[in-house]
Amino acid sequence: MSHTHYSATGGIAGDNNGTIEGCESSGSVSSSSYAGGIAGGNDGTITNCTSNSNDISAINTADSSIAYMGGFIGYNNAATTLTGNRDNSGMPYSIGLDIRLNLYAPSNNI
Repeated sequence: MSHTHYSATGGIAGDNNGTIEGCESSGSVSSSSYAGGIAGGNDGTITNCTSNSNDISAINTADSSIAYMGGFIGYNNAATTLTGNRDNSGMPYSIGLDIRLNLYAPSNNI
């Protein structure tokens, strides 16, 4: 991701700029900026993955003024591909902020 002074933490990848396929995550994820069950930040492709992470948090710190958290992805950029994925995290949103939609994405199959 091209954002400075931000950290991205995910159950599989902090910041995805490539392809993630056929993965499953569980456990806790915490970040000062972007936190997600699979990826904290996504600029790439995520296919056939499942997030079972149920303790996800993003807390603003002195170094960052924005924090996004989602059961699947914390921050999703515009030109990405998401297919055949499942969010079982129980979080209210699968994607903390989805730039493609310019809004929060409700939990669902993504």
